[in-house]
Amino acid sequence: MKQKMWLVFFGCILIVAITGCQPVKSLLHNNKKEVSLNVRVGMDEKVSIPDPSTRGGEVSVSLMEEPAYEDFEKEYKSGDDEGEWPEGAEERYQNYLADLSFAGFDQPVFVGAHVVGNLTEASEHTAHITKKSKKGEDKKEVTGDCLGLWVATDIDTLDKYETKHDNNEWDNYYFVVLDYKNGVCYKTKTDFFFSALYDWGDLNAIDLTGNGVKELTVTNVYNKWIGFGAYRISKKEGSLKEIYVTGVGDDDDDVRTFFSGKLKDDYKVELEFPDIGYSKTVSMIEDGGYKKEDLEKEFDEFMDPNLVCFWKNGKLRRKSKKDDVFLYTLDHVDFVEKDKGMTQVELIKSVAVGHRGESIGNMHIYLEYDKDSDRLVLKDAEYVDIKTAEKEWDEWGDELYYE
Repeated sequence: MKQKMWLVFFGCILIVAITGCQPVKSLLHNNKKEVSLNVRVGMDEKVSIPDPSTRGGEVSVSLMEEPAYEDFEKEYKSGDDEGEWPEGAEERYQNYLADLSFAGFDQPVFVGAHVVGNLTEASEHTAHITKKSKKGEDKKEVTGDCLGLWVATDIDTLDKYETKHDNNEWDNYYFVVLDYKNGVCYKTKTDFFFSALYDWGDLNAIDLTGNGVKELTVTNVYNKWIGFGAYRISKKEGSLKEIYVTGVGDDDDDVRTFFSGKLKDDYKVELEFPDIGYSKTVSMIEDGGYKKEDLEKEFDEFMDPNLVCFWKNGKLRRKSKKDDVFLYTLDHVDFVEKDKGMTQVELIKSVAVGHRGESIGNMHIYLEYDKDSDRLVLKDAEYVDIKTAEKEWDEWGDELYYE
């Protein structure tokens, strides 16, 4: 009898280690629960998130909207370097904090972006989402039993947030998935961070694997670059697994590693993704929008900077180098539905020659889930010329900058 009790005890400890949640009756005896998520966004005064292991039936969740810039804008007076928070700012800030001790957080966490969906298994349960709007309330229904959250620890006051942000300390962010049907939770630490208190970024639930279960995706903008990541729940391993993530800022990512470019005579540029057999030769003049005289000038960085002057009489002045042609920062992320329920991720990056500011168009890069590697992998690519790229940039507008 004692041996069986010890086995049960160690089984409970294992559940805590895997899920980050405390083992309770619903985890051990009643895994499947009929639930109905009722999520209110910006309707109440404070974040309230129940423990998935102790809730069944109708589950009420209260979340906050992304705040306005002026909610946490400091006022600076002449000679004052510290500044003062606007009246009531700390009280408003406290409303974004929640107790997620059931997920292994020993202090209240700041709850930012969120999403509802089938993140662990297919389900026909309907979740009801009510969001505050200028006209009163916006209501919608989505299918799913899971709540995905993007949270930050160690910032339980405004001053603590400001200190970490000003010191570029981004080691306190997590993605959390709460499964209210099965009574468990998953979390993983992440390098993604909120650009600002008033600009969190976005979480989405997208089926990238084609199995009817949605993955958690994240996009966020910091100054001019966009970061993208995708994660899936592995119930077998009890984990929230990364299946793709771009580099942060100018750091290399998979797409840059797989791309190569080469300058050629006659003002041509060769663009390649060798791993998928993609190769396209484009013209700096016809496709890139440059004039021949701009490409033929003598280089003088002090008198007349011209960073694309690689040719003379149509011939290259020197042998093409590896970094002459490169993909710059990620400018846009989209999702493209394919056959058999598969969704591709579309990443769009500027193609630059010589310098990051010298773009000759955009490269549309398509990623698709590969079961063998359990990753999003490069599937296809398509170059568009500078005229098309400029239309795309105009369409995206302020998406590339936070205010």
